[in-house]
Amino acid sequence: LLPVLSFETPAQVIAMSNDCDYGLNGSIWSRDINKARQIAAQLQLGNWAINDVIKNGGHAGLPFGGVKKSGFGRYRGGEGLRQFTYTVSGLTNRSRLSTEPNWFPYNQQRYHLFKSYIDFVYGPGNFLQRISRNWRAILAFRQYAMPDLRQNWHNFLQLLPWKRDY
Repeated sequence: LLPVLSFETPAQVIAMSNDCDYGLNGSIWSRDINKARQIAAQLQLGNWAINDVIKNGGHAGLPFGGVKKSGFGRYRGGEGLRQFTYTVSGLTNRSRLSTEPNWFPYNQQRYHLFKSYIDFVYGPGNFLQRISRNWRAILAFRQYAMPDLRQNWHNFLQLLPWKRDY
C-alpha cells in the first residue's frame, strides 16, 4: 500500500505523517534534495528514502525496522545487535536515469531481462559464456549498472568526520 496525500506546506505533511500509529518506512519525493532531507529528519519513521519507494528496505547494509506500532528493533547488520536503540535509515537516490530496468511498469520483457541480468552476474559458467547468453540484458542494464563516480566520491566524503552532510 502506497498512500499519496495532498498537502499545502511541508509542516502540514510532517504533522499528518507523524499523527499516525505506524512508522515503518517513508518516501519523500523532491527535486530539492536538501529540503527533502530536512523533511525526512522530522518524520517519526524507522526508515526513509528520497526519490525512491523502498529500495532502502532491500539494501543489505542498512538496518530495517519500524517505530510506534510498526514494531521495534532492527534486523541486518550491526544494528541487529543494537536493536533497542532508535535508528533511522536514509537513502537518497541521485540517479539521473529516466527509468530503471528493474522497476515499473512491470511486464514479461522486463522480467526476462532482469532474470538474464541476474544470470549474467551470478550464473554458472565463465565470464564470456555469461556475456554471450545474456547480451541483451547487459545492453538493457548497462547505464543502470555503470559505476557512478560522483556518488562514489560523495560516499567517500561521508567517511570523513568533518564532511558528513547529516
